[in-house]
Amino acid sequence: MNSIKKGTKLKTQMSIAGLLLFFSICFPSQICIAQPTPTIRYLMEDDKVSMFDFGMYRLQEYLTNQIDVHGYFIDNNKPTLTLSYSWNANRIKIRLHYLLNKIDNKEKIKNGIKNAIRTIRLNLLLDENGKPLAGRKYSQMGQLFSHFDYTMSNRPENSDMEIDQVTEIEVVATSQKTKTYKGETIRCKTMLLDNMKSLSCSEP
Repeated sequence: MNSIKKGTKLKTQMSIAGLLLFFSICFPSQICIAQPTPTIRYLMEDDKVSMFDFGMYRLQEYLTNQIDVHGYFIDNNKPTLTLSYSWNANRIKIRLHYLLNKIDNKEKIKNGIKNAIRTIRLNLLLDENGKPLAGRKYSQMGQLFSHFDYTMSNRPENSDMEIDQVTEIEVVATSQKTKTYKGETIRCKTMLLDNMKSLSCSEP
């Protein structure tokens, strides 16, 4: 009698084991077989972060922190910061965007834009007209696009100056459109090293 029970128990265990094996083969867990997709694998393995990528990241973090500290306010509004690079124009673009309730006094807004540009330049160790502060040859841009404690032997000469020369600042102030107000935009643009007198503003 005991041998029959043992045989039945063994068959039951074998049946359960067989079912588990069947389901593990026919219905494998996604967690077990999940692998990076081709794009994720490319980003993990093949696409290396360059010093330019790292420099753009450091510039974004640095200016974001400066905005948090200094405000860069226009009508009590802080700007949104975006950075980009234009391949065809060879431009590093620093862009501030202000979303305002209304633009009642355009000259006041333009003065606010000029102050924002002055603050960016000061934070990058330049005066309001793009000249390096006393004791410096260039802005802080080159340092942000460099290794921490050393300079690569193949880094181009005058690279700090070149980075300054290809950097552009754009500040845009837009007012929200309502049923009774069409909304307006003031856009001002200048190169990092240009004199403030060359600041170009438009109202598209």
